[in-house]
Amino acid sequence: MFRNLFDSESGLMTFLSMLFDLMVLNLLTLLCCIPIVTAGAALAALHQMLIRMTEGRDTYLFKPYFKCFAENFKKSTIAWLLMLAFVCILAVDFWLTSAMPDSQKKIMYVILLVAAFLAALVLIYIFPLQAHYENSIRMTFSNAFRISIGYLPRSILMLAIMIAVPVIFLYFIQYLFPIGLTVGISGVAYIRCRIYMQIFKKLDPPEAGSGEDGEDAADDAAVIESKILERQIPGRDL
Repeated sequence: MFRNLFDSESGLMTFLSMLFDLMVLNLLTLLCCIPIVTAGAALAALHQMLIRMTEGRDTYLFKPYFKCFAENFKKSTIAWLLMLAFVCILAVDFWLTSAMPDSQKKIMYVILLVAAFLAALVLIYIFPLQAHYENSIRMTFSNAFRISIGYLPRSILMLAIMIAVPVIFLYFIQYLFPIGLTVGISGVAYIRCRIYMQIFKKLDPPEAGSGEDGEDAADDAAVIESKILERQIPGRDL
């Protein structure tokens, strides 16, 4: 019994191996995020490595991570800076709104909160899409918006996870600090990866010899529009 427990193919060893990989990825991502401007490439590389893990591909970490980092650097950095600029503009808008008369303030707060909510949904998918597909930055943002709306329940679930985990961590920081430091970023990203890869598999071109339920395919096409299936083809830069 105990011999099987510590077998390399056992559930325990598989879990421990995955945990170690997440710890390494978390450390690499933290280090590569230190300059702040490189955080976009670091997050894209993280998601690309997590996608490989969920697909059962090789789990060599150091060299592939930095290769992904270099490959995604330009587009991911631009996307990251655009995101930061939008957040700054939104923060200034909230600050200016606070000085408005009460009659206008409520309306503006509603508009800004809706804009912030939609932006947060879109931002969930930016780096996973950047990691999994070859597209222009404009098309990546466009596809992120379509997917976030087309798969709204899953998008809200991922957003809730991204908000809830840091809140819980900060509330119990004296107990959870070691966990947050070792797998805080990669752990949350891995949970998200398990969710968004279910979506990506529906949007990926079907492999030869693989069948897909006709009704499911029709539903996906109706929700996301057929253009996204044409434009999100791995290996194609549009």
